[in-house]
Amino acid sequence: MDEDLKTYLREMEERTATLIADKLRESEERTATLIADKLRESEERTATLIANEVRESEKRTSAVFAVKLRESEDRTAVVISNEIGSLHNEIQDSAKLLGDRFDSIDARLKLQAGLIQSGARAMARFSGFSENSEERWVALLTRVEALERKVIGGERGNGAGKN
Repeated sequence: MDEDLKTYLREMEERTATLIADKLRESEERTATLIADKLRESEERTATLIANEVRESEKRTSAVFAVKLRESEDRTAVVISNEIGSLHNEIQDSAKLLGDRFDSIDARLKLQAGLIQSGARAMARFSGFSENSEERWVALLTRVEALERKVIGGERGNGAGKN
């Protein structure tokens, strides 16, 4: 019976480990996809802004070109800085959500481990009780048989059993 319990616990641990690994893999994939999508969007927006600014700058005269180019660079730097800050915040939020999720998984695993442990202890107590009760039952039967033999022997010896 202990081997069955050990096997069951081992299987539960393997299933739990597999589930955690799958959830972690899914979470990592979603996070990586989100980061890649946001970065791609940022690169596209930045590239579009830069291309527009460059086109406008090429149309102007050389004196205006230098001034506009400087302004364009400053605006692009601000846009890039804002996008990087936004991505940084999104990454931090994703990391916090992932950390919260791991904490939730950890709490559930601890609860399940406690339930498994308490169930194993109850099974061990029940097993001990059943072993003891069987021994007590055999002892009781032995005593009853001895008493029956005494009663049967007493009835034959004193004549009380004759009607």
